[in-house]
Amino acid sequence: MISDIEAINEHSYLVLIDILRNAKQKELAFIENNNPLELIDQFGEFYQRPLGLFINSQHIFDIEEEIIKHFDKFKFCDGDIPLENYIFKDSKDDFLIQVSDITAGFLGKYMTFINELKFQKIDKVKEGLNSLQTDNITMLFKLLIQSELKSKAFLYHVASLSAIEKGSLLAQEFIDL
Repeated sequence: MISDIEAINEHSYLVLIDILRNAKQKELAFIENNNPLELIDQFGEFYQRPLGLFINSQHIFDIEEEIIKHFDKFKFCDGDIPLENYIFKDSKDDFLIQVSDITAGFLGKYMTFINELKFQKIDKVKEGLNSLQTDNITMLFKLLIQSELKSKAFLYHVASLSAIEKGSLLAQEFIDL
């Protein structure tokens, strides 16, 4: 018997195939005039999001020339008041940026793992974790939940519904959802 998730995945697959077949015949407005083989051309929007969302916080970003160029195009304001709540620092000179980079890298690896994980393998993965891995993943999930309870705005990611569902299924073993 086919599960609901398998049915959703099958339906999603068929919809995607249909879109791709139709794309050969028509142009899709949202992918016109883009650079070939480039899905996202800049990440500046991801960096500027917290500036307006957390206007009373000081935001410290690693020096990245593309982001600086992106920021230079805008004058960020809260109404008529300019927002000057960010600076760029070299991560080599700032321990907290280094910790942030490690955390972001770790979460990126986790999301890659979740994206590649098959629903059928979730139980096997949970069963195969040793005690240190179990402790670490429990701490990760608790930290994510504490952050979300403090403010839903602290959690921001771009993920498919299936990735979110797989992450929830994985977390159920380690925390009370």
